[in-house]
Amino acid sequence: MIRALSRMTLASLALTPFAAPAQTPTTEYYTIQGNSARELRAQMKRLGPLDDAGKRNDGNTNWDIQWRYDYDRTPKGCTITNIRVTLALRVTLPRWTPGPSAPQALVETWTRFIGALRLHEMGHVDLSIAAADEVRRVLEANRRGPDCPTAEATLNAAGMKVLDDLRRRHERYNRDTDSGGKQGTNVLERAPTGGR
Repeated sequence: MIRALSRMTLASLALTPFAAPAQTPTTEYYTIQGNSARELRAQMKRLGPLDDAGKRNDGNTNWDIQWRYDYDRTPKGCTITNIRVTLALRVTLPRWTPGPSAPQALVETWTRFIGALRLHEMGHVDLSIAAADEVRRVLEANRRGPDCPTAEATLNAAGMKVLDDLRRRHERYNRDTDSGGKQGTNVLERAPTGGR
């Protein structure tokens, strides 16, 4: 699942340049406990991260793409300069530490599940990184205008279009993968229920 935290940052004359987009997400964990697939599933449904619709998910990727720039007014118009694009990524995953009474089959199932969930969330990360690069290219291509308000409006509209497209890509990715189910995250549903 994906939770977008995108927001547009309008032009600034900030003296501090922004860094290049992050390529490695921050990973956060929420702890779950249990000795059966049913217990683990119940814990994730109760404790998992919320998506934009308020639904709990096993994992989540938050992305935030921002841009800033300066501009140069000339008698011939306005040129946007010093474009800086930042990307912040945060992946949230469950963490389960098997207790001594955890069945070995459950440990093996969990290993497959968490690997599939990581794979799914990295798909969201890859989409977000590609979009940050696309924002940079689009902004560079829309740097000039007859005046600065027009140049800024054109630039920001171009960047926002990429973010809107990114939201649709994340939704399509979730549909195409059944929110990771086709990548193996449904292995817990297929595990023997056992336990309590």
